[in-house]
Amino acid sequence: MRLLTTPPTDRTSRLRLITAAACVVIAGATLAACGSSKGSAGSTTTSVSSSPSSSSTPSTSHCTAKAVTAKAKKATMTVSPGTCLHDGSVVKISGRGFAPKALGGLSECNSESGQPTVSIEGNKVPVGCTNPLTKTLSISSSGTLQATFTIKTGVVGPPANGTDSAGHKAAADARSYPCPPTSKQASGGATCGISIGDSGGDQVTVPLSFAPGS
Repeated sequence: MRLLTTPPTDRTSRLRLITAAACVVIAGATLAACGSSKGSAGSTTTSVSSSPSSSSTPSTSHCTAKAVTAKAKKATMTVSPGTCLHDGSVVKISGRGFAPKALGGLSECNSESGQPTVSIEGNKVPVGCTNPLTKTLSISSSGTLQATFTIKTGVVGPPANGTDSAGHKAAADARSYPCPPTSKQASGGATCGISIGDSGGDQVTVPLSFAPGS
């Protein structure tokens, strides 16, 4: 797996990447229309490790950091730790079963439905997401990935500035979709998660949980 520190500059690769990065699924809500049906999009199953994570993220008497794994069809992604997170926590991401040599992007999002969106090269991305082009990667020839990701809490979006689909400033609307979600959003089933979409059509979201008071 090769991390891409900057997005590709040729138009074809760039369009493949932005489409892949926008094709992430959070809590069953599609964030963008994805043309490929060959990948691992679809229903996601999630599991939490029974063993504490080996990460340096601190555990407390109220919270033990553990890895969280999600699977969508053939693709599986693990975030370690995926619990007890704080602003600035650096998590390790691993995956398998992805399209070999595909381009991909990672994003942290609030999953609340009905969010305004902003357009990134024709793809509609909710204002409660980080920019998927800030964490891009290339899947290995065997379909695996290894990466790190820095968690944000509070306002995580918007993925791009300007006017959103509601006709408001995207940065203003993004404040309504923080990570962790508001208590009202959480009571309705919203979560925050790290999602990957790749140019092979694979889409996996790993739900996150945060330390008390985060």
